[in-house]
Amino acid sequence: PLTDIIECDETISVTIEVPGVNKEDINLNVGTNTLEISVNTPQKRYHKIVDLPSTVKEKSSQATYNNGILDIVIEKKNKRKKDQSRHPVDIQ
Repeated sequence: PLTDIIECDETISVTIEVPGVNKEDINLNVGTNTLEISVNTPQKRYHKIVDLPSTVKEKSSQATYNNGILDIVIEKKNKRKKDQSRHPVDIQ
């Protein structure tokens, strides 16, 4: 499935297209550095393990499913300081 990952200062948001299934058919498992998504119905089969860009709090995830789009927000364990880790880049 098509997957989009957005890392913010305090959270990681993952959006996944999972059309044609009910939310009850979706299984999510959050690890410290991974997110596992699986669907196993007679009509559809999906399985994906997403490597997360930062360590997360496994029990802090919130998920919504609407019109075939699954949105998951997970809190990061080590929140990035706002002015650190940003460096200017010259564009050639």
